[in-house]
Amino acid sequence: MNAKQLSLYRIVTFLLGQSRAMLHYPLVDLMTSFPRKHVLSAVEGRESKLFSNNVWMPAGACPRLRSGAGMTVPMSERTLLLGVFLIVTTFLGTIRSVSAQSVVKIGFVPSESFAPLFVAHERGHFKTQGLTTELVRLPSGAAILTQVSTGDLQVGGGALGAAAFNAAHQKLPVAFVAPMHYAYNEDYLVVRKAEIDAGRFKTVADLRGKPCAVNAKGVATEWVLDEVLQTGGLRIDNIDVKTLPFPEMLPALDNGAIHCGIITEPFATQAEEKGIGLRPLKAKPGAKPVPITVAFWNSDWAKKNDAAAKAFMIGYLRAVRDLSEPNAWKAPVHTEIISKHTGVGGDVLLKTRPPVFSPNLELEDKVMMSQQEFNLRLGYLKYKEMKPIKELVDLSYAEAAVKQAGRK
Repeated sequence: MNAKQLSLYRIVTFLLGQSRAMLHYPLVDLMTSFPRKHVLSAVEGRESKLFSNNVWMPAGACPRLRSGAGMTVPMSERTLLLGVFLIVTTFLGTIRSVSAQSVVKIGFVPSESFAPLFVAHERGHFKTQGLTTELVRLPSGAAILTQVSTGDLQVGGGALGAAAFNAAHQKLPVAFVAPMHYAYNEDYLVVRKAEIDAGRFKTVADLRGKPCAVNAKGVATEWVLDEVLQTGGLRIDNIDVKTLPFPEMLPALDNGAIHCGIITEPFATQAEEKGIGLRPLKAKPGAKPVPITVAFWNSDWAKKNDAAAKAFMIGYLRAVRDLSEPNAWKAPVHTEIISKHTGVGGDVLLKTRPPVFSPNLELEDKVMMSQQEFNLRLGYLKYKEMKPIKELVDLSYAEAAVKQAGRK
Protein backbone atom coordinates (compact mmCIF):
# COMPACT_ATOMS: atom_id res chain seq x y z
CA MET A 1 0.00 0.00 0.00
CA ASN A 2 1.55 3.30 -1.06
CA ALA A 3 1.26 6.55 0.88
CA LYS A 4 -1.84 7.72 -0.97
CA GLN A 5 -3.57 4.39 -0.46
CA LEU A 6 -2.59 4.37 3.20
CA SER A 7 -4.08 7.82 3.70
CA LEU A 8 -7.31 6.73 2.07
CA TYR A 9 -7.30 3.55 4.10
CA ARG A 10 -7.06 5.55 7.30
CA ILE A 11 -9.86 7.83 6.18
CA VAL A 12 -12.14 4.89 5.43
CA THR A 13 -11.22 3.28 8.74
CA PHE A 14 -11.95 6.51 10.57
CA LEU A 15 -15.29 6.98 8.84
CA LEU A 16 -16.32 3.42 9.60
CA GLY A 17 -15.17 3.61 13.19
CA GLN A 18 -16.52 7.02 14.05
CA SER A 19 -19.86 7.30 12.31
CA ARG A 20 -22.57 4.65 12.48
CA ALA A 21 -24.45 6.61 9.87
CA MET A 22 -21.69 5.85 7.39
CA LEU A 23 -22.64 2.20 7.57
CA HIS A 24 -25.71 3.02 5.51
CA TYR A 25 -23.69 4.41 2.63
CA PRO A 26 -21.93 2.14 0.15
CA LEU A 27 -18.20 2.60 -0.36
CA VAL A 28 -16.50 1.81 -3.64
CA ASP A 29 -13.05 0.50 -4.13
CA LEU A 30 -11.86 3.71 -5.91
CA MET A 31 -10.38 1.65 -8.74
CA THR A 32 -6.61 1.31 -8.84
CA SER A 33 -5.86 4.12 -6.38
CA PHE A 34 -7.51 2.23 -3.53
CA PRO A 35 -7.59 -1.52 -4.25
CA ARG A 36 -10.52 -3.59 -3.08
CA LYS A 37 -8.40 -5.61 -0.66
CA HIS A 38 -7.64 -2.47 1.33
CA VAL A 39 -11.32 -1.65 1.67
CA LEU A 40 -11.85 -5.16 2.96
CA SER A 41 -8.91 -4.72 5.31
CA ALA A 42 -10.38 -1.50 6.61
CA VAL A 43 -13.64 -3.16 7.55
CA GLU A 44 -12.17 -6.41 8.80
CA GLY A 45 -14.23 -7.77 11.63
CA ARG A 46 -17.48 -6.23 10.41
CA GLU A 47 -20.19 -8.30 8.70
CA SER A 48 -19.86 -7.19 5.09
CA LYS A 49 -20.24 -8.29 1.46
CA LEU A 50 -18.25 -7.34 -1.60
CA PHE A 51 -20.37 -7.27 -4.74
CA SER A 52 -19.33 -8.27 -8.21
CA ASN A 53 -19.29 -4.67 -9.39
CA ASN A 54 -16.70 -3.79 -6.71
CA VAL A 55 -19.21 -1.93 -4.55
CA TRP A 56 -18.93 -2.63 -0.84
CA MET A 57 -21.85 -2.37 1.52
CA PRO A 58 -22.35 -3.68 5.06
CA ALA A 59 -24.52 -6.75 5.21
CA GLY A 60 -28.11 -5.82 5.77
CA ALA A 61 -27.55 -2.15 5.05
CA CYS A 62 -29.97 -2.26 2.14
CA PRO A 63 -32.80 -4.76 2.46
CA ARG A 64 -33.67 -4.48 -1.27
CA LEU A 65 -30.50 -6.33 -2.26
CA ARG A 66 -30.86 -9.86 -3.48
CA SER A 67 -28.43 -12.60 -2.45
CA GLY A 68 -26.21 -14.38 -4.90
CA ALA A 69 -23.67 -13.53 -7.56
CA GLY A 70 -24.15 -10.58 -9.85
CA MET A 71 -26.03 -8.54 -7.26
CA THR A 72 -27.08 -4.99 -8.09
CA VAL A 73 -27.23 -2.00 -5.80
CA PRO A 74 -29.86 0.73 -5.78
CA MET A 75 -27.30 3.39 -6.64
CA SER A 76 -25.08 3.87 -9.71
CA GLU A 77 -21.33 3.45 -9.46
CA ARG A 78 -20.89 7.00 -10.72
CA THR A 79 -23.04 8.27 -7.87
CA LEU A 80 -21.08 6.17 -5.44
CA LEU A 81 -17.79 7.50 -6.71
CA LEU A 82 -19.06 11.05 -6.44
CA GLY A 83 -20.30 10.43 -2.90
CA VAL A 84 -17.03 8.95 -1.74
CA PHE A 85 -15.07 11.70 -3.49
CA LEU A 86 -17.04 14.34 -1.63
CA ILE A 87 -16.64 12.50 1.66
CA VAL A 88 -12.91 12.03 1.23
CA THR A 89 -12.15 15.56 0.00
CA THR A 90 -14.28 17.09 2.73
CA PHE A 91 -12.56 14.93 5.31
CA LEU A 92 -9.09 15.81 4.01
CA GLY A 93 -10.02 19.48 4.13
CA THR A 94 -11.10 18.98 7.74
CA ILE A 95 -7.78 17.34 8.54
CA ARG A 96 -5.89 20.33 7.14
CA SER A 97 -8.07 22.71 9.12
CA VAL A 98 -7.71 20.73 12.35
CA SER A 99 -3.97 20.43 11.80
CA ALA A 100 -3.69 24.19 11.58
CA GLN A 101 -5.78 24.72 14.69
CA SER A 102 -5.01 21.57 16.69
CA VAL A 103 -4.24 21.89 20.37
CA VAL A 104 -1.10 20.35 21.83
CA LYS A 105 -2.16 18.99 25.21
CA ILE A 106 0.52 18.99 27.90
CA GLY A 107 0.16 16.91 31.04
CA PHE A 108 1.51 18.24 34.33
CA VAL A 109 1.39 17.84 38.08
CA PRO A 110 1.53 20.95 40.30
CA SER A 111 5.27 20.85 40.85
CA GLU A 112 8.01 23.42 40.34
CA SER A 113 9.87 20.96 38.12
CA PHE A 114 7.33 21.66 35.37
CA ALA A 115 8.26 25.36 35.36
CA PRO A 116 9.62 25.35 31.76
CA LEU A 117 6.30 24.06 30.46
CA PHE A 118 4.35 26.59 32.54
CA VAL A 119 6.54 29.46 31.37
CA ALA A 120 6.53 28.47 27.69
CA HIS A 121 2.73 28.22 27.77
CA GLU A 122 2.02 31.41 29.74
CA ARG A 123 4.65 33.67 28.17
CA GLY A 124 3.56 32.77 24.65
CA HIS A 125 6.70 30.96 23.56
CA PHE A 126 4.65 28.12 22.08
CA LYS A 127 2.18 30.55 20.55
CA THR A 128 5.02 32.44 18.87
CA GLN A 129 5.90 29.17 17.14
CA GLY A 130 2.35 28.79 15.85
CA LEU A 131 1.21 26.29 18.48
CA THR A 132 -1.91 26.34 20.58
CA THR A 133 -1.21 24.58 23.88
CA GLU A 134 -3.38 23.40 26.74
CA LEU A 135 -2.09 22.46 30.20
CA VAL A 136 -3.85 19.40 31.61
CA ARG A 137 -3.43 18.73 35.34
CA LEU A 138 -3.14 15.08 36.38
CA PRO A 139 -2.61 13.39 39.76
CA SER A 140 0.75 11.75 39.05
CA GLY A 141 3.62 11.31 36.66
CA ALA A 142 2.44 7.76 35.99
CA ALA A 143 -0.93 9.11 34.82
CA ILE A 144 0.85 11.54 32.51
CA LEU A 145 3.03 8.80 31.04
CA THR A 146 -0.02 6.61 30.44
CA GLN A 147 -2.01 9.33 28.68
CA VAL A 148 0.93 10.38 26.53
CA SER A 149 1.51 6.77 25.48
CA THR A 150 -2.15 6.41 24.45
CA GLY A 151 -2.15 9.72 22.58
CA ASP A 152 -4.70 11.41 24.84
CA LEU A 153 -1.94 13.91 25.59
CA GLN A 154 0.81 14.86 23.18
CA VAL A 155 3.42 16.01 25.72
CA GLY A 156 4.15 15.45 29.38
CA GLY A 157 6.91 15.29 31.92
CA GLY A 158 7.97 13.34 34.95
CA ALA A 159 10.77 11.92 37.01
CA LEU A 160 13.35 9.62 35.57
CA GLY A 161 12.73 6.16 36.90
CA ALA A 162 11.65 2.61 36.25
CA ALA A 163 8.49 3.59 34.36
CA ALA A 164 10.48 5.71 31.91
CA PHE A 165 13.12 3.04 31.31
CA ASN A 166 10.49 0.32 30.90
CA ALA A 167 8.46 2.44 28.49
CA ALA A 168 11.53 2.89 26.29
CA HIS A 169 12.37 -0.81 26.49
CA GLN A 170 8.85 -1.88 25.56
CA LYS A 171 8.87 0.44 22.54
CA LEU A 172 5.81 2.33 23.69
CA PRO A 173 5.09 5.39 21.55
CA VAL A 174 6.80 7.67 24.06
CA ALA A 175 10.07 9.50 23.48
CA PHE A 176 12.06 11.18 26.25
CA VAL A 177 13.22 14.29 24.49
CA ALA A 178 14.66 16.89 26.90
CA PRO A 179 15.54 17.49 30.54
CA MET A 180 13.11 19.46 32.67
CA HIS A 181 14.84 20.22 35.94
CA TYR A 182 18.12 19.42 37.62
CA ALA A 183 18.82 19.54 41.34
CA TYR A 184 21.49 18.82 43.93
CA ASN A 185 20.87 15.57 45.77
CA GLU A 186 21.83 17.21 49.04
CA ASP A 187 18.90 19.64 48.76
CA TYR A 188 16.41 16.80 49.09
CA LEU A 189 17.48 15.10 52.31
CA VAL A 190 15.46 16.41 55.25
CA VAL A 191 16.22 14.97 58.71
CA ARG A 192 13.88 15.21 61.70
CA LYS A 193 15.02 18.14 63.81
CA ALA A 194 14.26 16.30 67.05
CA GLU A 195 16.82 13.64 66.07
CA ILE A 196 19.43 16.31 65.43
CA ASP A 197 18.67 18.21 68.64
CA ALA A 198 18.93 15.00 70.69
CA GLY A 199 22.33 14.19 69.16
CA ARG A 200 21.05 10.97 67.58
CA PHE A 201 21.86 12.26 64.11
CA LYS A 202 25.32 13.60 63.45
CA THR A 203 26.22 12.02 60.11
CA VAL A 204 24.40 10.13 57.37
CA ALA A 205 25.76 6.89 58.84
CA ASP A 206 23.44 7.44 61.80
CA LEU A 207 20.45 6.73 59.55
CA ARG A 208 21.20 3.00 59.46
CA GLY A 209 18.01 1.08 60.23
CA LYS A 210 15.95 4.27 60.61
CA PRO A 211 12.64 4.92 58.82
CA CYS A 212 13.10 7.23 55.85
CA ALA A 213 10.49 8.19 53.27
CA VAL A 214 10.32 8.55 49.50
CA ASN A 215 7.19 9.46 47.58
CA ALA A 216 7.18 6.22 45.55
CA LYS A 217 9.28 3.19 44.65
CA GLY A 218 11.16 3.08 41.38
CA VAL A 219 11.29 6.85 40.90
CA ALA A 220 14.12 9.37 40.85
CA THR A 221 13.72 10.30 44.52
CA GLU A 222 14.50 6.73 45.57
CA TRP A 223 17.70 6.88 43.52
CA VAL A 224 18.50 10.24 45.19
CA LEU A 225 18.08 8.62 48.60
CA ASP A 226 20.49 5.84 47.66
CA GLU A 227 23.03 8.38 46.38
CA VAL A 228 22.81 10.44 49.57
CA LEU A 229 23.14 7.37 51.78
CA GLN A 230 26.36 6.40 50.03
CA THR A 231 28.02 9.50 51.48
CA GLY A 232 27.66 7.76 54.86
CA GLY A 233 28.68 4.30 53.65
CA LEU A 234 25.09 3.05 53.43
CA ARG A 235 22.79 1.85 50.66
CA ILE A 236 19.04 1.98 50.48
CA ASP A 237 18.67 -1.56 51.83
CA ASN A 238 20.39 -0.45 55.06
CA ILE A 239 17.43 1.68 56.12
CA ASP A 240 13.69 1.23 56.62
CA VAL A 241 12.16 2.74 53.46
CA LYS A 242 8.64 4.13 53.73
CA THR A 243 6.49 5.53 50.92
CA LEU A 244 4.47 8.67 51.58
CA PRO A 245 3.17 11.53 49.44
CA PHE A 246 5.29 14.64 49.93
CA PRO A 247 2.65 16.60 51.91
CA GLU A 248 2.31 13.72 54.39
CA MET A 249 6.04 13.62 55.09
CA LEU A 250 5.92 16.76 57.22
CA PRO A 251 3.48 15.45 59.85
CA ALA A 252 5.36 12.12 59.77
CA LEU A 253 8.59 13.97 60.60
CA ASP A 254 6.79 15.87 63.32
CA ASN A 255 5.37 12.78 65.06
CA GLY A 256 8.47 10.62 64.56
CA ALA A 257 6.94 8.15 62.11
CA ILE A 258 9.94 8.87 59.89
CA HIS A 259 13.38 10.20 60.78
CA CYS A 260 14.22 11.49 57.34
CA GLY A 261 12.81 11.89 53.87
CA ILE A 262 13.68 12.82 50.34
CA ILE A 263 11.45 15.83 50.14
CA THR A 264 10.91 18.16 47.21
CA GLU A 265 10.18 21.87 47.33
CA PRO A 266 8.25 23.67 48.70
CA PHE A 267 7.78 21.03 51.39
CA ALA A 268 11.46 20.92 52.35
CA THR A 269 11.47 24.66 52.98
CA GLN A 270 8.18 24.41 54.90
CA ALA A 271 9.66 21.65 57.12
CA GLU A 272 12.51 23.98 58.05
CA GLU A 273 10.23 26.95 58.64
CA LYS A 274 7.98 24.89 60.92
CA GLY A 275 10.97 23.66 62.91
CA ILE A 276 10.32 19.97 62.27
CA GLY A 277 13.14 19.21 59.83
CA LEU A 278 16.54 20.38 58.64
CA ARG A 279 18.67 19.78 55.56
CA PRO A 280 22.04 18.83 57.06
CA LEU A 281 23.96 18.40 53.79
CA LYS A 282 25.31 20.92 51.34
CA ALA A 283 26.54 20.31 47.84
CA LYS A 284 30.32 20.32 47.61
CA PRO A 285 31.96 23.21 45.78
CA GLY A 286 32.00 22.48 42.07
CA ALA A 287 29.37 19.78 42.35
CA LYS A 288 27.07 19.43 39.38
CA PRO A 289 23.30 19.16 39.69
CA VAL A 290 21.76 15.96 38.39
CA PRO A 291 18.76 15.53 36.07
CA ILE A 292 15.64 14.60 38.01
CA THR A 293 12.77 15.11 35.58
CA VAL A 294 12.43 14.91 31.79
CA ALA A 295 9.98 16.06 29.15
CA PHE A 296 8.51 13.43 26.85
CA TRP A 297 6.01 13.24 24.04
CA ASN A 298 4.03 10.76 22.01
CA SER A 299 6.47 9.64 19.33
CA ASP A 300 3.70 8.79 16.85
CA TRP A 301 2.41 12.35 17.19
CA ALA A 302 5.91 13.75 16.65
CA LYS A 303 6.45 11.66 13.50
CA LYS A 304 3.14 12.75 12.02
CA ASN A 305 3.61 16.37 13.12
CA ASP A 306 7.30 16.95 12.66
CA ALA A 307 6.94 20.71 12.19
CA ALA A 308 4.84 21.00 15.34
CA ALA A 309 7.33 18.91 17.32
CA LYS A 310 10.20 21.13 16.18
CA ALA A 311 8.20 24.24 17.01
CA PHE A 312 7.39 22.86 20.44
CA MET A 313 11.06 22.26 21.21
CA ILE A 314 12.04 25.76 20.10
CA GLY A 315 9.42 27.28 22.41
CA TYR A 316 10.43 24.95 25.22
CA LEU A 317 14.12 25.88 24.86
CA ARG A 318 13.26 29.56 25.07
CA ALA A 319 11.43 28.99 28.38
CA VAL A 320 14.31 26.93 29.78
CA ARG A 321 16.69 29.75 28.92
CA ASP A 322 14.37 32.30 30.51
CA LEU A 323 14.58 30.27 33.73
CA SER A 324 18.35 29.82 33.43
CA GLU A 325 19.07 33.54 33.68
CA PRO A 326 20.49 34.88 36.98
CA ASN A 327 17.75 35.43 39.57
CA ALA A 328 15.12 34.24 37.09
CA TRP A 329 13.44 32.21 39.83
CA LYS A 330 12.72 35.38 41.78
CA ALA A 331 11.44 37.36 38.81
CA PRO A 332 7.77 38.32 39.41
CA VAL A 333 6.75 37.17 35.94
CA HIS A 334 7.95 33.68 36.77
CA THR A 335 6.81 33.43 40.38
CA GLU A 336 3.31 34.45 39.31
CA ILE A 337 3.21 31.76 36.61
CA ILE A 338 4.61 29.00 38.83
CA SER A 339 2.35 29.98 41.71
CA LYS A 340 -0.67 29.86 39.39
CA HIS A 341 -0.02 26.26 38.36
CA THR A 342 1.37 24.84 41.61
CA GLY A 343 -0.78 26.61 44.18
CA VAL A 344 2.37 27.59 46.09
CA GLY A 345 2.38 31.22 47.22
CA GLY A 346 4.92 33.54 45.67
CA ASP A 347 6.36 34.38 49.09
CA VAL A 348 7.08 30.69 49.69
CA LEU A 349 8.60 30.22 46.23
CA LEU A 350 11.08 32.99 46.94
CA LYS A 351 12.35 31.05 49.97
CA THR A 352 12.78 27.70 48.23
CA ARG A 353 16.01 26.41 46.79
CA PRO A 354 15.42 26.88 43.06
CA PRO A 355 15.76 24.02 40.60
CA VAL A 356 18.44 24.17 37.94
CA PHE A 357 17.79 24.14 34.20
CA SER A 358 20.07 23.23 31.32
CA PRO A 359 20.20 26.07 28.73
CA ASN A 360 21.47 23.57 26.15
CA LEU A 361 19.00 20.80 27.05
CA GLU A 362 21.73 18.31 27.89
CA LEU A 363 21.42 15.03 29.78
CA GLU A 364 24.48 13.39 31.29
CA ASP A 365 24.87 9.78 30.24
CA LYS A 366 26.81 8.91 33.41
CA VAL A 367 23.99 10.02 35.70
CA MET A 368 21.30 8.33 33.61
CA MET A 369 23.30 5.11 33.56
CA SER A 370 23.53 5.30 37.36
CA GLN A 371 19.77 5.71 37.59
CA GLN A 372 19.23 2.81 35.23
CA GLU A 373 21.65 0.61 37.19
CA PHE A 374 19.85 1.42 40.45
CA ASN A 375 16.46 0.41 39.06
CA LEU A 376 17.94 -2.71 37.51
CA ARG A 377 19.57 -3.72 40.79
CA LEU A 378 16.30 -3.38 42.69
CA GLY A 379 14.43 -5.45 40.10
CA TYR A 380 12.17 -2.67 38.84
CA LEU A 381 13.05 -3.05 35.17
CA LYS A 382 11.55 -5.47 32.67
CA TYR A 383 14.95 -6.23 31.20
CA LYS A 384 18.09 -7.76 32.66
CA GLU A 385 21.02 -5.95 31.06
CA MET A 386 22.00 -2.29 30.95
CA LYS A 387 21.01 -0.45 27.78
CA PRO A 388 22.87 2.39 26.08
CA ILE A 389 21.27 5.73 26.85
CA LYS A 390 20.74 6.40 23.14
CA GLU A 391 18.21 3.56 23.18
CA LEU A 392 16.28 5.21 26.00
CA VAL A 393 16.18 8.89 25.01
CA ASP A 394 15.92 10.90 21.80
CA LEU A 395 17.61 14.27 22.08
CA SER A 396 17.65 14.95 18.34
CA TYR A 397 14.91 17.60 18.50
CA ALA A 398 16.56 19.27 21.49
CA GLU A 399 19.93 19.31 19.75
CA ALA A 400 18.38 20.77 16.60
CA ALA A 401 16.66 23.52 18.60
CA VAL A 402 19.91 24.40 20.39
CA LYS A 403 21.79 24.44 17.09
CA GLN A 404 19.24 26.81 15.62
CA ALA A 405 19.28 29.12 18.64
CA GLY A 406 23.01 28.82 19.30
CA ARG A 407 24.66 27.30 22.36
CA LYS A 408 24.87 29.15 25.66
